[in-house]
Formats: sequence, structure tokens, C-alpha cells
Amino acid sequence: MLTMQGEEVMIRKTTLVFGWVLVMCVVAVAGAWQITLDGAPVSVSHEVWVADDGSVMVALDDLVPQMIDAYAFDFDGWQITIVAGEYGITAVNAGNVMRRDGFAATFEGSPVVKDQVLWFPIEALATMLNYTVERNLSEERLSIASPQVAADAEEAADAYGRRMTSVTNNAVYPRPDIAHFEDLLIPGPHGLLSARLYDAFPQDSAPRAIYINIHGGGWRVGSIASSDHVVRDIANRSGQIALSIEYGMLPEYPFPMGWEDAYAAVKWVVDHHQQLGIDRQRIFVGGDSAGGTIANGVAMMARERGEFTVAGVVLAYPVLDMSAEWAAFVFADPSDAQSPYATAKNGSLQGMPETLVLVAENDNLRPQGEEYAALLQDAGVPVEFEMVTGTSHGFLATHAESRGRIAEFIRSTGR
Repeated sequence: MLTMQGEEVMIRKTTLVFGWVLVMCVVAVAGAWQITLDGAPVSVSHEVWVADDGSVMVALDDLVPQMIDAYAFDFDGWQITIVAGEYGITAVNAGNVMRRDGFAATFEGSPVVKDQVLWFPIEALATMLNYTVERNLSEERLSIASPQVAADAEEAADAYGRRMTSVTNNAVYPRPDIAHFEDLLIPGPHGLLSARLYDAFPQDSAPRAIYINIHGGGWRVGSIASSDHVVRDIANRSGQIALSIEYGMLPEYPFPMGWEDAYAAVKWVVDHHQQLGIDRQRIFVGGDSAGGTIANGVAMMARERGEFTVAGVVLAYPVLDMSAEWAAFVFADPSDAQSPYATAKNGSLQGMPETLVLVAENDNLRPQGEEYAALLQDAGVPVEFEMVTGTSHGFLATHAESRGRIAEFIRSTGR
């Protein structure tokens, strides 16, 4: 069972959840337990055993180099450091909190030293690496599957380089102080989703609204790091809670995988609204550019699936028509471009949440935002629309007044 917690740390990597995993084989028959990766059994030299909490324990030595590249164990500090592909994982002996490049997650089991061997709960480690784990207790079998993505290694390497460049470019913006933030890992349909929670007034115990931000970047770049200063400012100005999330990006995760990731993150917030201090009737989703596409799609999903209600949508210079040839790279199936989650006008807009649409004066996407605002209005949806004079695509990064407009929308809508 996986629960989430956070800590106040700086992000060292940004595309953590959706990178490719380089390790492709693991462990298997030992003792009575059978452990496989991608269907292939691999023998280990130490007998696998089950801890009192039900965790399947494997000697960490037996996972090198099959599942992990290397590990170090500091017996003075009892800290375990694991390197696996692009991930860095730390854990503490006899502690069930594990961290992956700053993000923390809490598991049932914890590493232990027994018979002068360092044992690790393999299901927890697999989860941190975004492997899929299936346990059959009656047959004492554990099946682990490595992540399957649509991109080959060359495409993924190119995407990773562009993402890191995006983070570097956005690091020049000053980040406003905020009273509290914490980094989270949220379970998603394709692995753990990195997220960052912001609260300008953590001492306020009354339930408040939450704004869930979905970053832009052409569905290929961007992160919670690149949008950090924007979301901090919105949280400060609104006095409400904000959550910035990551999602599966191209080329590894074609439509609708990133959309489903974002939906899962919003649903997780709703399911944990009491722990987070959230008014579940005041859930706002929003994003800029490509993030606006996904945010609007999530609002449509919520309306159709009925699992939760979105109180309002924020769309900043959004992409709302992906039927053009230039957007074909987003879809594994070309017909998916006609989905209302990608091309909003193809679906019914009745019953959509109240929406704020901000467009840039000098932007090829401006007509899409103008058209969509009019269509929403025709469908009886309350709409606030503004064409921000003198601006170009991407203005949220530098235009404080627009961030203030978003904050006011969140603060006042749905009261």
C-alpha cells in the first residue's frame, strides 16, 4: 500500500516519472517464491522471505546489476543510496520512507539488515522505478513488468535533452517565497506522477479551493520546475491551495495517456480532499498552451464520468483544435485528433464548468481561444474572456497581472 508525503526540497531532476528505464531484467526463483521480470525468471543467491508486514524481501546484492546499477550503504548513518537507470533512490534502514530525487513516498515495508545481509522490499523498489507489480500470494509468485513506452531510446534521449533545456530556460525567473510547499508522488495509470503542493496559509484549517496546474510545453517539454514561479504566485495571490502536476509526455506517451495521467491526479486530490484541507466542491483545473488542452479535456472527462465535479477551468492561450496536420505527432491513431478531449468543439459543451480564457494579442492560437469562449457562451457556460494586449504566447511566465486575474477567478468562483 502506497501513501504519499512530501518535504521541502529543491527538485534536482524534473522529468522523473516519464523517463525511460534502462534496466530490463531482474530476479526470480529463490526459496519458495518465484519472482520474474517481463516473464523471465532469474535465479538469486539468497532465499527470498516475507516480512511480518507482508513485504517480499530480496537481498539488495542480488539485484545488481539486474534491477539496479549500484548501491551504497552507509553503516554510520544507516542510509541506503541506490542508482537505477536515470533514478536516484535513498532509503533508511528500518524506515519505510523512500525518496526518489527529492520526492518522498511511504511504503508498508522497510529495508532491514538480517544475517549480515541488506534486505530490501522489492515491491517498494519496483514501484519507485515505475515497474508494474502483480502478487499472487497463494502461489508465492511476484511478477514485475518494466514500463512500456511508445518511444524508442533515441527519441526518449532527445526528449530528455529538450526537457532539461526547458527547465534551464525557465530557471531565470524569480521564484516568490511561499509559506509552505511539499513534493508528492501520486499514483497514476502509467506510474508515479511527480507533483508539488503549495500553500500560502498552512495555518488556515478551513477547507479551501485548490487550483491544479497542468504545465504547457507542446506535450513534449515542461515540468513542475519550469512552472514553479507561476504556480507559487497564483497560490500566494489567491490564498488558496495549488498543486502543480506532471504527466506523460511525447514521444513516450501519446494521446490520451497524458490526459489520463492528469485526470488521475485530479481524482487523487478529490479522494484525499480531507487530508489536504480541500473543499471538494471547489476543484479548479487549468493550464497554459498544451496544458490548457489537457485541462479542458480533464474537465470534459469529469463531466462525463461523474466521479467528481470541476468548479472552474483556467485556459491560458490554449490549444483547442488539434485536427490540423501539425498536431499529428501527438496521436498514435490519427483519428484520435477528432476526440473532444483534443479538439474541444467536436463535443457537447453543455454542463462544462465556469471557464476563464486568456489569450495573447500576438499569437496564432488567439482565434482558437476566441472561438472556444464564444462556443461556451452559446452553450450556456459562464465565461470570462480577456485578450491580453501587448503579449505573445507564453506570457504567464512574465505577466503578473494575468496571474493575478487567475488568482481572483479561483478565489471568487463557486463561493
